[in-house]
Amino acid sequence: MPLVTHSLKVKCPTWDHVESFYARKVKDGNSLSARVPFHPHVGEIVTIALELPDELVIAIESEVLETAPAPDGKKAAVRMRLTGLTPSVKSRLESLVAEARHQKSASGPRPRPETPPMPQVLPPPEPVDAPVDEVVEAPVIAAADAVAPRHRPVFLELEGELKRMREAAANEVLGVKWDASVEEIRNAYFTLTRRLHPDVFARHRSADISLIASELFIHINRAYDRMRDAAVASGSAIAPGPALLPHRGWLAEFDDIGAQARPSPPPPPPPLARRAAAPPPVPPGGKAGHTPTPVPLTPEGLFGDEATPRPAPPVSMAKAGDPTGEDEKIEAEALVAEARRLIGASEHGQARDILVSVLRREPRNRTARSLYHLCSAEILLAAGKNVEATTQLEVAAAHDSTCEEVRAALARVRQDPAKKGGLFRRLFK
Repeated sequence: MPLVTHSLKVKCPTWDHVESFYARKVKDGNSLSARVPFHPHVGEIVTIALELPDELVIAIESEVLETAPAPDGKKAAVRMRLTGLTPSVKSRLESLVAEARHQKSASGPRPRPETPPMPQVLPPPEPVDAPVDEVVEAPVIAAADAVAPRHRPVFLELEGELKRMREAAANEVLGVKWDASVEEIRNAYFTLTRRLHPDVFARHRSADISLIASELFIHINRAYDRMRDAAVASGSAIAPGPALLPHRGWLAEFDDIGAQARPSPPPPPPPLARRAAAPPPVPPGGKAGHTPTPVPLTPEGLFGDEATPRPAPPVSMAKAGDPTGEDEKIEAEALVAEARRLIGASEHGQARDILVSVLRREPRNRTARSLYHLCSAEILLAAGKNVEATTQLEVAAAHDSTCEEVRAALARVRQDPAKKGGLFRRLFK
């Protein structure tokens, strides 16, 4: 059985970064620790694509020696042996760095052009990634009685398919599971395209059939776009234009190569409670002749070098006396918990206002964004707008597919025949 291989692109913006890579980040025995956005296993091959400042790319193969989940839950902590970093490759890198520095010293510093200050862009008041008016209004489609008798069987078949797709989720339109693979999504889309594309029905020379076939294919394309976006967001695919391709390559930030992961934070205190200042660390001590116990493989043990300097947190996330921004994270978790309590009490308007305040400070908080769309969906359901509410629930599931509130709401909407029937009685009466 062949070994699984991954590719990891590392971009060095300056020659100082290149020197830092082979001189400081790579340890004795060509050992390299890194945080990577995938989860390899011991023995797998990782090809590091080292991009130099002159856009030259050097491929360095490595073998995974140890791996452990990272404290942030998103990137894995990996230690690799760079089998491809041979003495000749390292010597070539050293010569390139020396040559670049010599050319820079000979030419002298260049004056930097003056650039006008960038205008300050204020954040939007509310998330706008899925507006409520996203749903396209249904065109006026002729009644079946007005269609020519010879075209009526085909028209009725397309009309029934259109009714089903209008009340179905994106994965149900394509006929796949909500967590379908890239190949399953592509195959389902191409199968529906071959069967229901408007050009297939052009031979009937009927304006009514062409109109309903075009509307039907719009729903198929929108379902494919949503499933494609969800696959890209999960990291299992890339979308070059309208295509959808699986991938095993990842892009790593330079600071993640050889960088040290922070230890896992202690359990958070009660909601809205400030964390007390930690006591100063006790210097390690030991007795003469005492052999220290080996540290087990944990995220802290694998990347526990506290001598590496860490960048300061952004000003917007850190307060005076809280340089790590932990208080902001604690408050955000408490606000999300309060929003969940309000959702359970059917106070969706108040819960959405709380979630908006969380997203202004943490735009990448997937749980808060998913719950925000859930509240929007519940408000739309109360107003009788079931199609728009289903759209909001699908967006919520794409942001956080593990959210129990969203799953329960989706199941409730799909299993409520009264709401479905009421909507279509108004559309097709």
